[in-house]
This record gives sequence, C-alpha cells and structure tokens, in this order.
Amino acid sequence: MIFISGTLSSSFQLMLCCGILYTYAFGAVASYYSIAIACTILPLIFVAVFFRAPETPVYLLKKGLRSQAEMSLKTLRGSQYNTTRELHSLQNELTKQSQGQTSFAKALNRREAKYALIISLGMMVFQQFSGINIVIFYSSKIFDAAGSTLKAELCTILVGLAQVVSTLVSMVLIDRAGRKILLQVSATSMSICLLVLGYYFMKKDRGDDVSSMGMVPVAAVIIYILLFAIGFGPIPWMMSGEVLPADIKGVCTGIAVSLNWTLAFLVTFSFQMLTSTLGNSGTYFLFAGICACGLLFSTFVVIETKGKSLQEIQDELAGKA
Repeated sequence: MIFISGTLSSSFQLMLCCGILYTYAFGAVASYYSIAIACTILPLIFVAVFFRAPETPVYLLKKGLRSQAEMSLKTLRGSQYNTTRELHSLQNELTKQSQGQTSFAKALNRREAKYALIISLGMMVFQQFSGINIVIFYSSKIFDAAGSTLKAELCTILVGLAQVVSTLVSMVLIDRAGRKILLQVSATSMSICLLVLGYYFMKKDRGDDVSSMGMVPVAAVIIYILLFAIGFGPIPWMMSGEVLPADIKGVCTGIAVSLNWTLAFLVTFSFQMLTSTLGNSGTYFLFAGICACGLLFSTFVVIETKGKSLQEIQDELAGKA
C-alpha cells in the first residue's frame, strides 16, 4: 500500500476536478437554476450509494467490535482475503497508541510533530495563494478581459478538462517521480505562466496592440492548470496524511483543511479588490511571486515521502535519518 498511497490520495483531487468540469460543461448550456439542480443531484446519489459503505476497521477495533472489523476488511479487500495478520497489526498499533497517549499540546512539542505541521499548513497556504481558485472561478472573465477569440464558455471547459487530464497524469507520476520534484516543477511552471499572464495584461492595459496575442492568456491559463494539477493540486492533501504523526493526525488534518478553505474564501473574495488596487498585471505578478516562494518552500522545507513508511518519515522529521 505504501507504493500506491500517492495514487490513491490523488483521487480526492481528481474528484474535485471532475466536479469543476461537470459544472463548467453544464453551465455552458444551462441556466443558473438548472446548474443548482444538477449539482444537487450528485450529493443525493452519493448519500444513497454511501449507505452501503463499510465502517473503517480501525474505528470498529477501537469500539471493541473485532468480528465486524473482520467483515469490514473482507468487504474492502475481498471475500477471500485472510484478515488475521492485518487485524493483528492494526490492533497492536492501537494498543501502542493508547499506551503512549498524551495531551495534544505535549505531542505537538516533539520536533517531528512541529515539522510535520509546518509542512502541512505551508502546503495548504501555497496551494491557495498560488491563485488557483481565482483562475478557476474567474476564468471566463479572464478570457473576456483578455479579448480571447474563443468563447469564454469553451475556454472554461478547456480549463476544467485540462485539470482532469493532468490530475490523471499526476496519479501515474506521483509514486514514480516523487513528491518534491512534482511540487518544484508545478511551482516553477505556475510562476512562469502567471508572469506571462501579467505581462499580457500589462501591455493590454497600457494600450499596446495585443490583437496578435489573443491565444496567449488561454495558453497561459491552461498550462497553469495542467501544472497545478500535477503538483500543488493533489500533493498538499496527501502530505497531511503522510507526514503527520498518528497521535495528532486527526486534529492537525482538520486544522490544515480548515485553513485551506478559509484561504480559498479569502483569496477569491479579495480578487476584485486586488485588481482594483494593483491592476490585472500587478495581481498576476503578485501571485507569480508567491508561487516562486512555494518553489523555495518545496525545495528546502518539504521532505520526500515517496516509498517511505510512516515510521521512516517520522524518523526523518525528527532528524534521526
């Protein structure tokens, strides 16, 4: 499981991208109210299907329901799967955790816990401050403002499709190439694309003739999306699960996710204010600079977790490896 953890963890980002593409495609041909209804149908389907999902074996073992935990494992692994060894391993891990249980504040005082939390929160910060939600939510306005020759609706569908395709590519690469290199490529490429976008709007806003550059913003946005989705899209989500120690993982993952969506709201909410204050070009140059900082963070702070067990990761964070 260690060697496919990246692929499995990337499925979260893939579902996000599929949802965005679904909304873009439906929004191109339907009214606002129809989109709302269409987006309501999917959660209802999910609720109906999820009733058949098994409870997690770890939760059942915590509750002392060993026979139900065995049934859950067989549902997840297959009816012919021998659950004895895995159940024994899970039970030993839970026993070890309960014996070494300590307060959250004390657990967070360990070097590896602090380092892991810095990585988790830092990744969420740079994911949102890369400007991804601005590009997604305002893509049609970006293309309209740029004077693109393609219809804004078609451009946004291309953006959504680029996200899905590149996330699929990321799922293949992430357990082969590693996390750090994908983050570094992602941050570098996003910074360049935003610089190109900023340069285009700088020329346009000062009255230069940009009629021959109509495809530049479209290409910059699509490449930006492609490279975001192979690195800073999926990897921050999986990093929390990979680097955080087991005894603080639940609380710290909640903190990281809350920070992510809070920043998503703040960045999206402030976009209009930023463009009014800094102009279109200044706004994109600002986010390009933040992506460059994300490159430095990925290079000097984030550790490589590819193919490593949780214990090996914790030893490296603690400075023992």
